Amino acid sequence: MDDFIKERNEAFASEDENKIKAYCAKYNIKIPRNKEIFWAGVHKAILDLFLYENSSISPEQYNKSYNWLVEHGYSPKIIGGEK
Repeated sequence: MDDFIKERNEAFASEDENKIKAYCAKYNIKIPRNKEIFWAGVHKAILDLFLYENSSISPEQYNKSYNWLVEHGYSPKIIGGEK
């Protein structure tokens, strides 16, 4: 696994805002200024990462992210053009 993927997985699995933002800054990944949109993206990424074999995302993290998205009016789907 290359560093980019390893660091991505660690950052998102941590659910730590500063760690995620540091990862994004290191790789010049633009992040939304709106905090809710930022967290919606983080939670959608967590749902997606859970699907990978040997995922560092626990079922509890998956459920937490899924519930956060639903509670904030977002679809837990990654694709499909929904909010």
